[in-house]
Amino acid sequence: MSKGSVPGQGPLMEEGNGISTIEWKAPGPGGWVIDDGHYRGAVSGFMASVLPGTVGPAMAHGFRRYGLLMEGLRIALVNGRLYSQPKIVGAPPPKEGKTPSPPPKAVMRLMFLLHPELRRRHRTARKALATKLWHADRERWHTRDAPRFRARNRALGRVVPSELDDGSLLLHFEECLRQFGDGTFVHFDNIPANSIPVGDWAGMACQWTGCTPADAIAILQGSNPEAAATLELLEPLAEAVARSPEAVAIVRGEGDASERLARLRGVSAEIVAALDAYLEEHGHRVVTGFDVTDRTLLEMPQIALVSIASQLYVRRRPDVTEVSRAAAAHLRERVPQRARAEYDALLEDARAAYGLREEDVVIVWMWPLGLLRRVLLEIGNRLATRGALEDRDHIFECAPDEIRALVGDGAGVPTPLEAANRAKQRRALENLAAPQTLGPSDPPPPPGLLPRECERMMNAIMLYMMNMGTQPPAAKSGGSLTGTPASRGRYEGRARIVLGPADFDKLAHGDVLVAGTTSPTYNVVLPLLGAVVTDRGGTLCHAAIVAREFGIPAVVGTREATTRIPDGGYVIVDGESGTVEILS
Repeated sequence: MSKGSVPGQGPLMEEGNGISTIEWKAPGPGGWVIDDGHYRGAVSGFMASVLPGTVGPAMAHGFRRYGLLMEGLRIALVNGRLYSQPKIVGAPPPKEGKTPSPPPKAVMRLMFLLHPELRRRHRTARKALATKLWHADRERWHTRDAPRFRARNRALGRVVPSELDDGSLLLHFEECLRQFGDGTFVHFDNIPANSIPVGDWAGMACQWTGCTPADAIAILQGSNPEAAATLELLEPLAEAVARSPEAVAIVRGEGDASERLARLRGVSAEIVAALDAYLEEHGHRVVTGFDVTDRTLLEMPQIALVSIASQLYVRRRPDVTEVSRAAAAHLRERVPQRARAEYDALLEDARAAYGLREEDVVIVWMWPLGLLRRVLLEIGNRLATRGALEDRDHIFECAPDEIRALVGDGAGVPTPLEAANRAKQRRALENLAAPQTLGPSDPPPPPGLLPRECERMMNAIMLYMMNMGTQPPAAKSGGSLTGTPASRGRYEGRARIVLGPADFDKLAHGDVLVAGTTSPTYNVVLPLLGAVVTDRGGTLCHAAIVAREFGIPAVVGTREATTRIPDGGYVIVDGESGTVEILS
């Protein structure tokens, strides 16, 4: 690997503390789309080395089981940013400088008659729809995968890396890496089961009634149990704290957070038991992002204290079920009589699938990722002590094979200087503005081009994915922002810019959370808030889903909220129109 290069990214030209030459060039022919919902900045060298070979095969497996016409995703790193391109079954590879276009309908019909894989996909899609394959996948998740991953995560969490010798530490690294890899496969393999029932419901509801996808998705409010799952262990802990004036004073006080948590443990055995149960389930999960460089809850004791404090004086989660069911009944009246039984069945399936993506990502991704981070930090500490790395955190710029070599005989690459250069380059890439797309945009296939079952499946998953991401906002005016309306209601309050969980302690009851995006970590402070505004996201992003579950007005996908709204200023958030008025 070249000096100064980052795994999966290649060498970069540097000058002083910045990058002198930077080019945003498509990593191959065809169109590529950035993933800025998970990775706002440059991806670590470690993740750059493991993601491309894991995500693509997992998605390909899930898509094949449902007869989807995507073989998976091509994934590539460009200047530290993650870009992807769909691989379409039967389509020729994209050509440099040429915008792909779908074949005529007659040619497509012939292809589905003669192309073996297209014929197989059509049969599979027909069977998946007829048998509702997502029912079996959902049952497998609840009865096998979720319990298995949770048990394994807990077992790995009980290992103390600092107590292991080098050989055992390397074995523990392999176990954590395998758990993360297995979890990544399960998460992406589950995408069709988690998204098709929701996208199919929304698409068919739009056809029957003329409503918008956002209107249909809003009816699923109250169907995501994961929104409250974080509170299940936090509320008993807060109740135990509330019974002791001494404990309340510690939680609401000031000073070193680690020292305050230690003092809290000394108050009562009841608090110790509740705190241990909460941290065993949530402590090792990454909470500040989706990279191995992001921190876990155990590394941020102040977040644990803020989370406890937030439950001492806020309202409990409102029951939004009745509102949702009334909206569903009202929309049902607009559905043709002949289709109402299907409407009911699709809505039931969509409600059952609605929260699964939020649930599986924390169990099979963020939790294993946090465990992997913990062992990498211990390896980094040892290598830095021996002079094999200049800094502990430079371990995050190394690929797994490099880590094995460095721990095994110390003679591997990168050298300390090379690892330091990689970290320096990634820091230089962090704040660069990256284009949303590279290469020519791929036009969607026209309606009626595909067999009915294949088209319905593709429409369902594409509707879901499009509503996860940011839609281009309308033209802005001087004192307002426009985004995607995500959760109904109108609220005026003080805005707090929160760029990550480290900023949670800025929030007070009734504030408006203004963030780039959110993750399940934010669930603990949502009952505290009056409204939510984000830069990125669509009606199926995390912020939109949980805001609806907590009955909080929300506008997402504004692009500029964190840069245009002053911290501490006052705003009016209108979750019906998708506007944010900046008052001061």
